[in-house]
Amino acid sequence: MWRIWTCVLLSWMFLANGVNAKRVISVAVGSQVILPMEVTLYRNLMKRFTCDQFEWFYKNQSSSTRLGFNIKCGEAVKPPARMRISENGSLEIANVTTEDSGKYTVRVNSGSDGKLSHSKNFTLSVQVPVSDPILDVSCHMNGSAVISCQVQNGSDPEYSLSVNGEMPVIINSSVISIIEPSSAPWNINCSVRNRISRRESNLTAKNCPVPVSVPSLNVTCHTNGSVEIICSVQKGSDPVFSWILDGKIKNVDSNLSESAIILPAGTFGNITCTVNNSISQESNVTSITCPVPVSDPVLDVSCQMNGIAVISCRVQNGSDPEYSLSVNGDMRVKSSHSVSVSGVNITESSPPPWNISCIVNNSISHRESSMQARKCPVRVSDPVMNVSCQVNGSAVISCQVQNGSDPEYSLSVNGDMRVKSSHSVSGVTITESSPPPWNISCVVNNTISHTESSLQARKCPGLVSLSVPVSGPVRLYPEFQSLFLTQFQCRILLYPELQALFLSQFQCRILSVYTLNSSPCFSLSSSVGSCPVIS
Repeated sequence: MWRIWTCVLLSWMFLANGVNAKRVISVAVGSQVILPMEVTLYRNLMKRFTCDQFEWFYKNQSSSTRLGFNIKCGEAVKPPARMRISENGSLEIANVTTEDSGKYTVRVNSGSDGKLSHSKNFTLSVQVPVSDPILDVSCHMNGSAVISCQVQNGSDPEYSLSVNGEMPVIINSSVISIIEPSSAPWNINCSVRNRISRRESNLTAKNCPVPVSVPSLNVTCHTNGSVEIICSVQKGSDPVFSWILDGKIKNVDSNLSESAIILPAGTFGNITCTVNNSISQESNVTSITCPVPVSDPVLDVSCQMNGIAVISCRVQNGSDPEYSLSVNGDMRVKSSHSVSVSGVNITESSPPPWNISCIVNNSISHRESSMQARKCPVRVSDPVMNVSCQVNGSAVISCQVQNGSDPEYSLSVNGDMRVKSSHSVSGVTITESSPPPWNISCVVNNTISHTESSLQARKCPGLVSLSVPVSGPVRLYPEFQSLFLTQFQCRILLYPELQALFLSQFQCRILSVYTLNSSPCFSLSSSVGSCPVIS
């Protein structure tokens, strides 16, 4: 509530009667002031020289000035601007300013001898009215407060400040401050005045804010990997919350009892919650250590050479995973807080098929995977190699295994890889036309085994020639027949009428017919193989 008084105070101080009397006049800036001639001037117009003479002087701290006077009962000499001398000798000043403040003196001389008969001093105080006082209460954490009162404008203010009706403190200053040790609430009154004005302000039932307590932090880890942190205080007026993560401000909330912040998955570091109000500040810090959600488990079956299988389950990501691995409904392993993402392994010796299930958990997530039964592969047997010579001198080389799942073949001749197959069950065959000898190697693999065989080079016979005597229907002579059978692996009795059959069906051909010792002979050619014997 504001109460306003406006007044002009005329303060009188009489130091003596007549000569040297003193009067103080206080006015507001912009006012009109009359400094009166307090005696009646004697004027005898018939006798000019018997009129009272007067003069006005002004004096401040730095100079003294003669403002105006009359001469031999004539009109007064005109004073400076904004001033005039009235007919009775009073000094009038219009629209006064603070620069007009100072000491004004009037002197009156009477009689023919000009003796001083009257002298009066006026002290003029031109003041700026005081503005409305501003009250401020600065609270301390111990419950006390500093109460201050001040005005923005006003000359020579005088303050009166009281709390809860107690004896006011009065002081002449530009501002007044007191320390109030008592507990709130307070009823505060401040009045300010000077010689020309008075203003007053009040605060009713004023309270200080409650200091904030140390904030508590509650951390919640979500299944998606994000983290929610709630910062709250038990007490404190008008708290303001602010969050700082690794030196960077993340969020600010005002006038709430608590503040929450949600950080994305993968956020790490130290986060600080600071709470403050106008009189206090407290903070708390915590380290973000939320677990990482587990990823989908990966199942794998690895077949061994001894016919058993190693079944494994693992996750790529996840803090403190717990594994549960079962085969055909039978729990085989249950681990707690594995410190590695390498997962768990079991050895399965029972015959397939297998229905495999793996469940992985941690404190914030749950994942599972399953795998349908599958059969382990059969080991490959030793490869069997064969070389078949052709009529034209080339060779057909083959390699195959009797047993084995999904064999992969690699066949090389003289160190040169001729064929590499994937998952063939019929073996591999190549035609080799280069001249022998040949060093042949065949390697066979599958997922669980590895075998290989090699064959030393050997020579294919190719075409051979033989001259035999002919006399009508000719049979090979016994001595030639023995040689022919052992060295060329071909037995044949040629009749002329069977030549066409021999040439077309058995790929044996007659090179020439000639006479040896007057006996006709055949020159024969044959490839390696069995030629029919014709009786």
